[in-house]
Amino acid sequence: MTVGERIKMVRESRGLTQAEFAARIGTTRDIISNTEKGRTRATEPTLREIARQFAVDLNWLRTGEGDIDTPTKPAAEMSTLGLLANLVNGSASPEAQLLVQWIATATETELRAVVNAAERLIAMRDNKE
Repeated sequence: MTVGERIKMVRESRGLTQAEFAARIGTTRDIISNTEKGRTRATEPTLREIARQFAVDLNWLRTGEGDIDTPTKPAAEMSTLGLLANLVNGSASPEAQLLVQWIATATETELRAVVNAAERLIAMRDNKE
């Protein structure tokens, strides 16, 4: 399997069109099409962005060796990331995508503050009903 075929596998497994996939990684539909068809080679920055955006193993993407899943994440975290990816896959608003990106990079303190705020909002809502 070629790099282009592995990229296509990632894209199709997420249910994305070439245009949607390209937009997620900051490139064009034509580049994705040409890469999938083997007309051009994916650049290293493109491979890294695909691996980052879609939680796939960079070495697998480059060589086909190993497993598609990112090995550096614990299993529970991977299933959470997979669930989030399925929730926002292809149809997410820019706001939802931004929120998921923020969650992925937030510190524990920042996450706890957001959870606390959400719990207060839920309690306020429940008290009004």
